[in-house]
Amino acid sequence: MGMALVLAGCGGDNSETLSEDVSTIATNNVSSGEELPDVTLSGVDGSQVTTREFVGTPMVINFWYSTCEPCRREMPAFAAAHREFADRVTFIGVNMYDSAIAAANFAERYGVEYEILLDSNGEFVGELGVALAPTTILVDTAGTIVHQESGELTEEEITALINEWFPT
Repeated sequence: MGMALVLAGCGGDNSETLSEDVSTIATNNVSSGEELPDVTLSGVDGSQVTTREFVGTPMVINFWYSTCEPCRREMPAFAAAHREFADRVTFIGVNMYDSAIAAANFAERYGVEYEILLDSNGEFVGELGVALAPTTILVDTAGTIVHQESGELTEEEITALINEWFPT
């Protein structure tokens, strides 16, 4: 379903019609090439962690929340990829909406053993322009975002991304 917008100019009949699809939902900003924002996030245990603390090793950061069905489907793939690549890549799960208890229970249910952080005030997703979940970003050792994927990933896709961006 679309909608036509009419923009009227001042003083005369200089109106212009633009078509805009209002059924489109928000999308993520492309953040590849940008520096990872330095924000403070909460651990599910209440600890405070800054994103810059992780700079120095390659990172896979996955944005998710518990009622997101694609997030539920891909979480076991991230848990498995973490088990395979934990010795060379830091995995971080950033929960966008849930309470600490809900996020911790969800991660435990899916076998997640990597750090789960909460972006309770939306600062991190706001800085990055992340509007959709799941979204995954890859960050190099210098703290530069090298790749971004929006949508559900399989274990094979995660493995391919890690091997492409962070080869041994």
